[in-house]
Amino acid sequence: MMNRRQFVVGAALAGPFAGLLANPAMAAPKNRAKGSGGGGYGELRLVKDATDGVSRLRLPEGFRYRSIALADSVMADGNITPGAFDGMDCFKSTGGKVRLVRNHETRVQAPGGPGAPAGSNPYDAACNGGTTTIEVDLRGNPNNWGDVSSWSSMTGTYFNCSGGASTYGTWFSCEELPGGSDLGQSSGPDPFPGGHDFFGNGAWNLEKKHGYVYEVDSRWGPGENPVPTPITQAGRFTHEGAVMDNATGYLYMTQDDFFAPSGLYRYIPPNNAQKDRKVEDGGTLEMLRVVGIPNAKLFEHQEPGATYQVDWVKIPDPDPTYPAEFPWIATLGSVSSQGQDQGAAGFSRLEGIRRRGRKMYFNSTQGGQGREGASSTFGPGFGQVWVLDLARMQLSLVFEAAPVPGDGPIEPGNLPALSLPDNIAISPKGALVLCEDGTIDAPDRGRGFSIPHNFVRGLSRDGDLFDFAENMVNDSEFTGACFSPDGKSMFVNMQDPGITFEIRGGFGKGPW
Repeated sequence: MMNRRQFVVGAALAGPFAGLLANPAMAAPKNRAKGSGGGGYGELRLVKDATDGVSRLRLPEGFRYRSIALADSVMADGNITPGAFDGMDCFKSTGGKVRLVRNHETRVQAPGGPGAPAGSNPYDAACNGGTTTIEVDLRGNPNNWGDVSSWSSMTGTYFNCSGGASTYGTWFSCEELPGGSDLGQSSGPDPFPGGHDFFGNGAWNLEKKHGYVYEVDSRWGPGENPVPTPITQAGRFTHEGAVMDNATGYLYMTQDDFFAPSGLYRYIPPNNAQKDRKVEDGGTLEMLRVVGIPNAKLFEHQEPGATYQVDWVKIPDPDPTYPAEFPWIATLGSVSSQGQDQGAAGFSRLEGIRRRGRKMYFNSTQGGQGREGASSTFGPGFGQVWVLDLARMQLSLVFEAAPVPGDGPIEPGNLPALSLPDNIAISPKGALVLCEDGTIDAPDRGRGFSIPHNFVRGLSRDGDLFDFAENMVNDSEFTGACFSPDGKSMFVNMQDPGITFEIRGGFGKGPW
């Protein structure tokens, strides 16, 4: 653990979250009982889904919701909606409508299985993931919901995770697994044998290399999507999110390496992406480094107000091709190790990333403290939130989740206030939305780690953590939170069984 002399402390952030760096709640938020309002919108209560009357969510009083664009439903183009809903964002359309572009984190691609829909211009016909676009009419009055239509907008990819938006209305869809046709058949007793990815995909069932970022235009209608083009020089690794800087057109990207330190990256396109309305391949990939601290262990517990000056190191080979029997677990670090050899910083499982002005906010899912030795995946804590100020090239800790209040196992009455934040969103007022993925280790390696439900949490500009929504269906994560341009509707996914919710209510009366 780094000592206090190694920090560049006290450089206050301007704009949103300026007060968080000095707020004691950042390092040790109050651990509240499940369902507490805690400075947000009030206590949570069961609310029935307006679509069918089933109670799927607990929400504050005055909020209501409906389910739309469900998994396995038939879309306007005749295709079946894929499952495993993940990252998503909201784009303004015409005539009082918005469009949501939604990722699908499909996993095992079985030969002879569904694959990509016929005639859908897939990247890899063996893969049934990609993105769908959902058009929602917001002109309905408070007692009526607007019409919804959906269609395939990118096909033939897989394990499309968090993603993010450009400045000109496109969506970056990111594959979280660097699998593909260059990995041959599995062999040997190794628990992570060579020749396939984590879910067993390889040359036997995939036709192309994977692990890339793709750009999807929210303006494409049904049947208008071209064959996807991977941005290969943006890296072939365990991608999560990708968001464009409004000043430079650079992409800032997160990595979720399950078993080793992850990196924060930026991709410098060879073209003027904002002028061309497209990010071209052939640019430069770089990885973040903390000035003066080689291989900074940012996944460890951080002091309140921790701020670092950063620079970037170039990745020599961003798009590796692997020998047929290359150990899959080694593919996870084949790009990040190139940066770490030059002193790049290590985080724990970087996932959601979003921009406000020239500040990038992103989640480190298992950064911090309190879970040491409790998980099979990499990271000792319950989660961190970071912000990168691009104008100053300063990285600052916004929030670190506290350990559970008691010394015993995690159980009702002894739960963390925040458990493994994954996707992130920024509200119209500049506060944060944190989607939890905190039940994946239940029970966690014999230590009694069991959190029954995930929440959508809020983090106010004053540093107050509060509950907004609780999943009452199962232990699935929340994903894809975003707001309509007018701030009156919030959209969020329940990854499994595959539900997108539109939530309405008095957002303007609270922190969001």
